[in-house]
Amino acid sequence: METTIQEIEKTSMKDQILKWGAILGVLGIIVNYLAYGVDESLLASSTFDFVSLIITTILLVVGGLQVRKSIGGLMSYKQAFSFLFFTLALSGLIGILGQIILFELIDPELGSRLAEQVIENAAALAESFGGDADAVEAAMDGQDLASQYTAVGMLKAYAYALVGYVIGAAIVGLFIRKNPPAEMA
Repeated sequence: METTIQEIEKTSMKDQILKWGAILGVLGIIVNYLAYGVDESLLASSTFDFVSLIITTILLVVGGLQVRKSIGGLMSYKQAFSFLFFTLALSGLIGILGQIILFELIDPELGSRLAEQVIENAAALAESFGGDADAVEAAMDGQDLASQYTAVGMLKAYAYALVGYVIGAAIVGLFIRKNPPAEMA
């Protein structure tokens, strides 16, 4: 039985998705656990989230370029999108498992503390723009922000994150793809 080039590329792509998904997922867990150890309020910080997003994007580009190189230097947009989306989905799933362990087993009260931190951060942001911090706190006080830090809340957030992964993969895929040069007639 002969192995076709498409079968080799498909196997290589699956291996690369598993590799980069695991790298990003485990790295995300390590970073979050380090943040928890250094200053748990970082986990409620939009700046921390933004820096994590930038690092993840850089690693996705590096991974995508390596995959492109490993399959012969050319990668269609479909291949780039597939690699990026499935890598993000896998890393997100690994990250959620790490978060569930942190919030459910290691420190079950962490969610409540972070919910309070989110309220404080929102009030400080409103105040910096001239808003009424007390009104923000009062409005957010009735919401159950701690529920987002439960296993069910995190799994719901993962479902919503998949939409973000589609958008991110669509954008980053534009930079990873490399179509064969058009032949001159």
